[in-house]
Amino acid sequence: MLQKSGAKVKVVSLPGPDKGVDDFIVAHSPLAYEKLSHEAMNLRDWQRRNQYKSAATI
Repeated sequence: MLQKSGAKVKVVSLPGPDKGVDDFIVAHSPLAYEKLSHEAMNLRDWQRRNQYKSAATI
């Protein structure tokens, strides 16, 4: 829906056992999250990458 509306959708992959963005920022720092967000993949690339991983595990 977001992409259809013209939004640029990116996926930030959080490492470790943190539960979400807030937990990650508290545990690591806002700067650490900012760095990850700059490395975020666009949604289409993320979907392709994870589709390949899913197929490889079957």
